Amino acid sequence: MPAPRLPVCPGRQRPTWVQRPPLNRRQKTMPDIDNKGRVFAFYQALATQSESAPLAMADYFTAEAEWHLPRSSPMHGTLKGLDAIAGLFAGAVDEYYQPGSLQYDYRTVIADADHVMMQFTLKAVTANGKDYENDYCLLYRLENGLIAEVREFFDTATLFAIQPPPDA
Repeated sequence: MPAPRLPVCPGRQRPTWVQRPPLNRRQKTMPDIDNKGRVFAFYQALATQSESAPLAMADYFTAEAEWHLPRSSPMHGTLKGLDAIAGLFAGAVDEYYQPGSLQYDYRTVIADADHVMMQFTLKAVTANGKDYENDYCLLYRLENGLIAEVREFFDTATLFAIQPPPDA
């Protein structure tokens, strides 16, 4: 229920304690909402991509984007640039999961200024036909509405117990 309005004499302003407070950092701002939307749009496109309709990385990432993988991953380290990140999803992901089987169950998504943190459970069918379920947490940094940096965290042992790395 809104607070009752106080009468104001003509020509006088409301006391400052009656006026709305300025937007503070804890409140949602348009960039927060836009950045969350960009990250969600990337995952929607990722889940529905196919060989006939590959993902256009430039629609989601800056040209100099970086993707940091867990140290225990065979591809550990940092992927730099659109081609390297596209390679992660065009080749590596297809080596682990059957196309079209990726399902994301979003648990928590937090946006603050140019960062978005997303926690989700990924369910999929592995390339060797086994059901897979694992929890992921990713931290995104965006620049001008595009993803500039990603730090990915997940339990690699769970993945490799079901689907060994391609080089193993």
